[in-house]
Amino acid sequence: MKAEEIGKQLVPAEPIKLPPIPVFDEAIDQYLAQVGEYKQCTNKIEFDRAKELGNKGTALKGQIAGGYAEIKRAIDAYKQPILDQEKSDTARVVNAIRALDDIALPWQREQDRLAQEAADRRRQEEIDRRKAEKDKEAEVLKEFGDEEGAAEVASTPIIEPRLTTTVSEFSYRRGAARKPKLKAKIVDPNAVKRDCCSPDMSKINSKIDGYTKYVKQPTEEQVKKWAAEIGGVSLNWE
Repeated sequence: MKAEEIGKQLVPAEPIKLPPIPVFDEAIDQYLAQVGEYKQCTNKIEFDRAKELGNKGTALKGQIAGGYAEIKRAIDAYKQPILDQEKSDTARVVNAIRALDDIALPWQREQDRLAQEAADRRRQEEIDRRKAEKDKEAEVLKEFGDEEGAAEVASTPIIEPRLTTTVSEFSYRRGAARKPKLKAKIVDPNAVKRDCCSPDMSKINSKIDGYTKYVKQPTEEQVKKWAAEIGGVSLNWE
């Protein structure tokens, strides 16, 4: 299918007809003017006024969200076929790239394995050479009657070359995985070792909710005490 034919399928011949954009300028201006008049809170009447204005603002937010919902749904419905086509087109290319990787990367990994094998062999040869050198030195000392020196040399461990990770000279394209990665999926949470466990924020937040449910205005010392009871956390007001 030609590109222009696909375009005709995805994009209507007529311009999209969207619902009218809602207008909340007057309501917002009125609300901001009322909030602007609120300058202080020194008594219960002023406190209740702040609460009333806050609730009014929350209700206005809901009205704005509801007002824009219809036009957003229309835009989403219009763009969804285009997004779906983009996803489909991209998937076809990605699958082709993966097919190349599936053929080329195993060969590269084998070259890397051979390179590492050669490096390990050279390391072992160097260890054997150093050991033979030490044994030869101990033997010479023994031949010259230095039994103590020979024993000391024989008991001294050789310094082994450092283990290194070696790869082949073949580099693949940037962004391609060099080797498969192991991915874990928890099947038995109780069997996971402690050092692999993560802090559970939902449980921590539940504890904090329990504290603040009964202590509405905690002191700094109380907050520090709660942090210590949870352990490994800092508690800050945000």
